[in-house]
Amino acid sequence: MSMALDMTLTEVAAALDSGQLSSVALVDDILSRLPDLAPLNTFLDIHADAAREQARLLDQERQRGLKRSALHGIPMACKDMFFRQGVPSSCGSRVRMPLSPVTASVLKRLDDAGAIQMGVLNMAEFAFNPTGHNASMGHCRNPWNP
Repeated sequence: MSMALDMTLTEVAAALDSGQLSSVALVDDILSRLPDLAPLNTFLDIHADAAREQARLLDQERQRGLKRSALHGIPMACKDMFFRQGVPSSCGSRVRMPLSPVTASVLKRLDDAGAIQMGVLNMAEFAFNPTGHNASMGHCRNPWNP
């Protein structure tokens, strides 16, 4: 049974603040559940090793009394439309995109806030529709009504 997926974001943040939960344990818990969520076709890429390492470093910061923001140590993922310097992005398409020379401001701000990047999420190809339908990468499924 997953503790992380049964908690609200506020509850997770409070558990991290109180020391009842570590970011490493939270990331491992989420990673253990991702295979169960595979039929939803939500993730295009999961950054398991990088997320664990980032969680470890953020736990160390917290132990030293540093808390960057309310998002410190919180795992998250963004749609594959935000570019990170030197990391391939697809924008939900099989068309090859060039590597970005810069990181999107939103990703920089999340990094600075201490959010943990778990991976990138599937999306409508080039964000051309609001439904998540994607002929190239497969359709995204709604977890409440797949």
